[in-house]
Amino acid sequence: MSYRLPLLLLLGVVGVVAAGCGSDPVVDGGAIVGTVVDGSTGLPLPNATVRCGSSATSTDAHGRFYLGDLPTGPATVTATAAAYQPSAGVDASIIGQTVSEVSVRLVPDETESAPATAFTPEPRVVEVVSSGTVSGTIIDAHDGVPVPGAWVHLADGPASCTSSETGTYRLASVPAGGAEVVYATRGYREERRAVDVNTDGEAVIDVPLVAPETGEIVATARNVSTGAPLAGVEVTTEPLRRSAVTLPDGDARISHVPAGEYTLLFHREDFGQATAGLVHVDSIEWPHVTSGLAPTLGGLVGTLSDVSGRPLAGWTLLLSGLTTTSLTTDDTGRFELRDVPLPADGVAVELTPQGGRARAHATLRPGVTEDAGPLRLVR
Repeated sequence: MSYRLPLLLLLGVVGVVAAGCGSDPVVDGGAIVGTVVDGSTGLPLPNATVRCGSSATSTDAHGRFYLGDLPTGPATVTATAAAYQPSAGVDASIIGQTVSEVSVRLVPDETESAPATAFTPEPRVVEVVSSGTVSGTIIDAHDGVPVPGAWVHLADGPASCTSSETGTYRLASVPAGGAEVVYATRGYREERRAVDVNTDGEAVIDVPLVAPETGEIVATARNVSTGAPLAGVEVTTEPLRRSAVTLPDGDARISHVPAGEYTLLFHREDFGQATAGLVHVDSIEWPHVTSGLAPTLGGLVGTLSDVSGRPLAGWTLLLSGLTTTSLTTDDTGRFELRDVPLPADGVAVELTPQGGRARAHATLRPGVTEDAGPLRLVR
């Protein structure tokens, strides 16, 4: 496998306080993006102070923060906010030329009159005489895949936004004239663009992000009932949402995955969904993950005839136990019900030919098409 940049050894997250964060310019350094949230409610905390060594910043109105130009290696991120206890520190690994991501949870300080919901201080007021908008699409430079959830913000100003599921973004309140916009998300190199917008105007900038260090995930899907490989299962990484579909051997390969940790989502319509993770990926460690999926759909087939054995076409059978309440036979007396969502332990059903006295009973199970056999109409 070839790489455009020298391979970087990804240092594992370790539980030590490191002097890896600094404020001086760093050659080939990394960056951290993340959020600070209320540990009780999960709501974002604006204006929290975030520190990594001697570097510090404040969260925006959505609790997001960015720390750039950091030396590579293990480091610890801390956060403080009014009416909250200081965080104990979150371990992070700074990767050269790459953005890492952390989340910091703050616990309300019970010794103070902490609010019931997330602390919302007075917003910072920045007077902007005139402003415009910057918009565009953020994609992966390698394959053009949209990059969702990338943080876009002014290098010197409070304006910020995140890219959508399709990679599009729209950054408002950009000061008219010259400004610098920062694009950052986990696993990719930070990008900066100088923009010049007119008052009430809009500049369009599409930004490709480079992942300096990438790996590959091999995911295998199997039927938990039979152990057989499952084809047609969509496997998706969360976050970033890169995906691939399993082949007849049950394997799917998701290539060019930026270094980091991911959860894998396995999904096929008739088998429901399974989750596997956390999975660590870098240029050296390419994981192989196997997950089993249980079938969720079943069915019922059979034939109906009179006592002499003559097929009964167009005949109605009443069905109890399911949302479908009736079936109709075809020209050969055959009836069928397929792709019925079923619980894991199955459902007992009862079939009664309209106008008849005899009844048939069957238990429908996921992954099985039950054969009710030949039924005879007894009046």
